[in-house]
Amino acid sequence: MCEPTAIVMLAGAALGAYGQIQQGKQAEAMGDYQQQQAMADANAERGAAEVEADLIRKAARRQVSAANAALAASGVEVSGEGTALDISKDIYESANRDAAMAIYGAADRSRRINAQGEADKISGEAMNTASKIGAASTLLQAASNNGKGWKKQ
Repeated sequence: MCEPTAIVMLAGAALGAYGQIQQGKQAEAMGDYQQQQAMADANAERGAAEVEADLIRKAARRQVSAANAALAASGVEVSGEGTALDISKDIYESANRDAAMAIYGAADRSRRINAQGEADKISGEAMNTASKIGAASTLLQAASNNGKGWKKQ
């Protein structure tokens, strides 16, 4: 027959082990959530870059139109050759370069956000594993402590 103190000690150890396991499950769930959030943030980053690139291209079209209007008003031929064409090409090249940089920058930020999300997931999984080991250790310790006094009865 078990002593009441032994029963209480084992029950406390079981409760402690259960708490450790639940804490590990929570940590893993949080890591999964953080990874999902990072993926959403990375997608938003890429989408914002596409919008920014589109705005850059639209601004370039307006700039080319304004430049052509200014050239035409000053008497320069804007039929698609010579100075007018050179100015338009420069504006479009610069705009395309800026748009590409916006997209490449967002791709880089997106990769870093996804990497952090993956690290959060791995961390949560590791904490879950550690909680199981801690729970097993708690139970073994309680069993060991309970077994030390068996000869005294």
